[in-house]
Amino acid sequence: MCPRPSSIRTGPAAGTTTSESPASGMATVVWDIVLVRDAPKTGAVVGRIMRGSRVKVVAHQGEWYRVAFGTTEGWVYRGTIGL
Repeated sequence: MCPRPSSIRTGPAAGTTTSESPASGMATVVWDIVLVRDAPKTGAVVGRIMRGSRVKVVAHQGEWYRVAFGTTEGWVYRGTIGL
C-alpha cells in the first residue's frame, strides 16, 4: 500500500456517517474565501478564512471538517482545504 499523502489522521468513519470522528493535523485553505459554519452543510456562517491560511483540523463528519483558526472553531467542506 502507498502511504497516505496527507498528514491528517482520521477515524474509521465512512463518508456516509453522521457522527463526528476525531482528526488531527494541519491544512491549508485552497479556495479564495472559505465560509466557516457552526454545523456541517447548513449551519450558520461564523467566519471566513482567506486562501493560504493554515488551519488545525480537529474532527470530521463525512465530507465536512471541523477546524480551528485563531480563537474560532467551525466546519468547512473538504474541497475547500488541502489536506
